Amino acid sequence: MNLITNFNNSFKKCFMFFGFLLSFISCFAQNFSTQPHSSSVTALAYRESSDTIFSCGEDGMVVAWNNATGKGDHFQCSNLPIRAIALNPQKNEIAIYETDNIGIFRVTVFDWTYKNKKYTKNFKDSVTCLAFSAQGTYLIVGTASLTGVNFFVAENGMPRNLLSVSTGAVTMAKTSGTESTLVVYSPIGELIYYDLKRGTEKSRFATEPNLEQPVLFNNNVSFAGYSDGKICIISAITGKTETTTNSYNPIFCTVDSDSKLYYAQNQSKLTTIYSIEQDGIAASQQSFSFLDETKAVIKTSGGYYIGSSSGDIYRLNKSETFGISEIIPITTATYAVIRDICTSPDGTAFILTETDVLKLLDDGFSTEKISENYDFTNISATDEYLYFWTKNSRKSIYALPLSDTMMQQIFVYTPNYSIQAFKIYGDKLLLLEGNSAVTIFDTLTNTLINKYTGTGYLDAALINETELFIGKSNATNPKVPFLLIDIKTGETVSLNIKADAVFCFDTANNAIFGQMYTENNKNPSCSLFTFRPATRDYKILWTESGESVSSFIQIIDNTLFTDFSKNQLTAIDLLNPSQRRRLSGSDIQKIVAIKDKIYILNSKGTLAIHNNDFEFAKIGNMVLSFENRLVDFMRK
Repeated sequence: MNLITNFNNSFKKCFMFFGFLLSFISCFAQNFSTQPHSSSVTALAYRESSDTIFSCGEDGMVVAWNNATGKGDHFQCSNLPIRAIALNPQKNEIAIYETDNIGIFRVTVFDWTYKNKKYTKNFKDSVTCLAFSAQGTYLIVGTASLTGVNFFVAENGMPRNLLSVSTGAVTMAKTSGTESTLVVYSPIGELIYYDLKRGTEKSRFATEPNLEQPVLFNNNVSFAGYSDGKICIISAITGKTETTTNSYNPIFCTVDSDSKLYYAQNQSKLTTIYSIEQDGIAASQQSFSFLDETKAVIKTSGGYYIGSSSGDIYRLNKSETFGISEIIPITTATYAVIRDICTSPDGTAFILTETDVLKLLDDGFSTEKISENYDFTNISATDEYLYFWTKNSRKSIYALPLSDTMMQQIFVYTPNYSIQAFKIYGDKLLLLEGNSAVTIFDTLTNTLINKYTGTGYLDAALINETELFIGKSNATNPKVPFLLIDIKTGETVSLNIKADAVFCFDTANNAIFGQMYTENNKNPSCSLFTFRPATRDYKILWTESGESVSSFIQIIDNTLFTDFSKNQLTAIDLLNPSQRRRLSGSDIQKIVAIKDKIYILNSKGTLAIHNNDFEFAKIGNMVLSFENRLVDFMRK
């Protein structure tokens, strides 16, 4: 009996494993899966014509969830959190707003059919609203500046001055169905209507100030927003407040045609959907309970879709009677997401997942758990220590002594600003904190050597352990894009690079490789360059037109890897820079060399493996199973 039982258990495990493997192959071959976002959902949008829900998140991912297939079409649109998404009503195009909340405020339009980036618009101030005009003619971007609303031709991104005056800062902008009228909400407490044909103001109404989530509904007759613990329902025709309802951090989910305002309210472990009746009373529509916090809700004719703090998407079918309803998960994780991968100088490889820290064993597939992950997103290694840090966060840095059999993490440093870059130069750590400071830390003495503060910092590199090079924007003092600081004497030198910004560094052979951005009379371009500290001169290696074409450079064994052009990974031989080789894949997060292979980590948390010989033959793709084993699928 025991023999039969053991055989059955083994058969079930093998059957489940091969079923799991087949689901991997199917999912990745078709570029569709039920994998959730790797972090919190930030916004949802609905395309009624195709019955598709678009979700975006802190992970920079956009997913189109098709109700017919039950799967999502995943695409990494950014390496930054996405805060807003808008759908073109006439074409299969999306616009996203990505930001680090420090100095990058960027709107990008994608052709969703082919996943092509059409154009990118960078702003100096935070984006406060994002929309397409009713017929899809214009992309409308509101900013927290005196200019306020910006208009671009949706097809090609060319700017258009449709108004004779600036709107000032606005947090809502919407056109009429004919695109002849624009209405905006100003947080000073005004609803303003403009004639887009003439470019002039039509009317202006005083209303409630500082409203969050401003929205028009009831076929543009009603207006609503939230402020100081109450929801205000306002006449969009007069600006007068009609009703107010007490609430705490509601999540609006009303659509244009709704005659009532609908919103979700988190209450402990229960979320309730309410509608506000004419008398201002909030009427409960449906409630649901689950472990995650509701972050975004969108209403459709059949019910609601919910985006959660964990990155999962749920469906709530419409019910005619109030009660505790069951929500249906749309997402199901099919593999463990790899957050980061690194190697120590002696060649030991480490993998960071959402829950564990793993050491990759000699067979290249098996792993050994060495520690828990306490919600860090990144790891970096020396031969003695494994460092844990979190990008875009002020979370403290910890180190794990690799010789410590107890594997106890020890405190290293708490940054003053969010960490944008973490680099190891021998026994020194370099941190780029926000865009305001470069910190040098001595790992031998566990002490801070110095912190260099300023504004507009974009990247930094340390050469010969004494020369600190800082790439920055030339819009901040000193008004140059490249600085040299001697960390022993404190002397600062402005370097002669003609650009508006210098950023994205890596170093090799005592040289710096990076990118520069030049506006060039409204004809922006980006260039890949190399700078030689010994002679203080630089050379342009590659130039592309456009405002932003890359965010990734990494050098391994005299090969520079970059996604500099067309979001396509390219390898450049540094001994012969004219030699370039394209590699398949995009959305690259990191590349490491392990023995004679290179492992490419992408934003989906999976790995592509190539030979490390400048032919870079594709070996296969790997995912991390829930048993913490790298599973090779789609082997070529």
